[in-house]
Parts: sequence; C-alpha cells; structure tokens
Amino acid sequence: MLLSAGMSLLSLYELLTDTMEHVGRCWATGEMTVADEHIATAAAARVVSRLRGAPPHAVRGTVVLTTPAGEQHMLGIQVLEHLFEEARFRTLTLGDLPASDLVDLIERTDLVRAVLFSCHILEESDSLRSTVRAVRDAVPDAQVLVGGPAFAQPTLSDKRFGAHAVRTTARDALATVDALTSPLTRREAEILELVAEGLTNKEMADRLGVAASTVKDHVEGLMSKLDAPSRAGAVAAAFRLGLLR
Repeated sequence: MLLSAGMSLLSLYELLTDTMEHVGRCWATGEMTVADEHIATAAAARVVSRLRGAPPHAVRGTVVLTTPAGEQHMLGIQVLEHLFEEARFRTLTLGDLPASDLVDLIERTDLVRAVLFSCHILEESDSLRSTVRAVRDAVPDAQVLVGGPAFAQPTLSDKRFGAHAVRTTARDALATVDALTSPLTRREAEILELVAEGLTNKEMADRLGVAASTVKDHVEGLMSKLDAPSRAGAVAAAFRLGLLR
C-alpha cells in the first residue's frame, strides 16, 4: 500500500529498518521477550520476501554481501540484496563463512564490483580487519565496504578496518557503490537525467546555470561513454545499464 501511494522502495526499507532497530532496543531493555523479537524478525523477513519479485537483468557486475564469521543477522543483507538487484547488479550472499572460504568464493566470482560486510556486533575486530585485507588482496579492483548497526557506535565509526569506506545505512551503501561503478561523472549523470526529461541543451543550461556549450560537451561525452548515436539512444542505454530508474 505504501509503494502504491508513492513511497520509494528505499524509503520503505528505511522504515522497516528503523522499526527493527526499535524492536532491538525494546528487547535490550526487557520490554520485549526473545520470542517477541524473533516473531518481529520473521515478520520483517516475510515483508522483504513479498516485495521481491524476479530481479531485472543484471548488467553492472556482482555485489557480494556477507557478514563476519558467526554473524547470524541476515535481514539487512536481504534488504541490500533487493536494493542492489533493482539497481541492476547481480548479488551473491555469502554469510557466516570462514575467511578462507569467503575469499575462495569471491575469487571464483565474475566481475565483482563491491564486497559489503554487514555487522551487528563486532566482538573480534582483528578478525574482521584480517578478512577485509584478504578480500582486498583477492579482488583489488573491487570496493570493500563495512557497515551495519555495529558501526553506529561512536567508538567504531571512525575505524575502517582496512575497508575503503564505512557506510551505516542501506541508502549510503547503495549510493557509494552506484557512484563508484557508474561510467559517468557526477555532472554527466545529472545531465543524463535532464536529457531523459526531454530538455534541450539551452533548457538544461538555464536550469544548471552553465553555458549551453558546456552542456553540449557533457551530452557528447555521455553519449560516447554509453556508445550511443543519439540522445534517445543514450537514455535507452542508461536504462539498460541501470543508470536511470
């Protein structure tokens, strides 16, 4: 109902995540029993399952979603799976594996663009740091991110554990990977959206406060990167690549 009313999928998942964080706090303070927390978690998992249909064709490579060894919280991973699939990535979930097995599977996976570690509790920070280092050595061209509720703690937020970045929300993780894997510059991506709206170079220039000749250069640049012979072709290619949604 919320989606049909205009709420975005990402906003709906943020609402679900906030609700589950509240459930976790209620459990921690004794306001909810373990059974109550398990029931709420199962209900949230059913919501994710019902929202997910057949994923669109993946054209942007693979995003590996994992947790530190022993980590059993998977709801955040399920949310990320759906969001990255909608962004036209293939997802590979490898939770609760020894570091050597995790690295072995990642090495055998085609076109890994990013590896994300979702962490609720960090009891062995040295273990995570060594695992991140091993993953970076195995796929040096991929971005390795760590995040999740554990990194919301002020004492942990500045520690990168050898990762490229710390991202504590699904929105930030998606935006980071999306930006790093796009062939377009930020300005080209902005102009692409305006091209998709059907604006002329002059109209885009007026909206952005730049010269029409500057817009023309950016349009030609993004058409070249997308191997498109026309503006319409560039828009079509961008949709295929998941650069426009």
